[in-house]
Amino acid sequence: MLAVGDPPTQVEGYGIGFDAAGEDLGDVAARLRAAGIATSPPLAGRAGDRAWRALHLRGLLPDPFPAGFTTRPPGLGERLAAGVLGAAARLGPVARAGTRRSGGSMAVVTEYGFDVEAWRAAVAPGPAVTGVEVGVGGCAAGWAALGPLAGPPLDLRGDGAPGVRRIVLAGAGWEAGRAPLVLGAVTLTGG
Repeated sequence: MLAVGDPPTQVEGYGIGFDAAGEDLGDVAARLRAAGIATSPPLAGRAGDRAWRALHLRGLLPDPFPAGFTTRPPGLGERLAAGVLGAAARLGPVARAGTRRSGGSMAVVTEYGFDVEAWRAAVAPGPAVTGVEVGVGGCAAGWAALGPLAGPPLDLRGDGAPGVRRIVLAGAGWEAGRAPLVLGAVTLTGG
């Protein structure tokens, strides 16, 4: 769950994220934009010693995070603007002004600046995700432009609320036929 501003009253499947998996985020942005998918400039984030950059994608979920989106190839001007925006976003009044209307859903591609596998290995392993149901509203054309995706199968639904609605898990405790666990707007099921 991601939220900016007031916390939601219940768990929401606000959006979906893709891992750049060792690729340069600028190269990912160039490929997405060439396919007609508008992205934001790479936006930087940090939590303690973990840093990352993320592209917000337009056209995969309705009412996206309000960022400047473009299909123009990435260039030096964009990198400079992203640096200035990142620095300005650390200022309280600027950050508050930029998050007044946070959007109703988001799709992102993230490039991690730390060893994600080592970070994940430090916690107990959990069940494997074998499927994800995502409400995409009227954004099916954006998903078609992505082409085939690696990872768990996505069940894209044009009806109902946008965002992640159901996650199918496999592993200890998540056998098929197990009663689903409902957390607000997200249902976890065994498969």
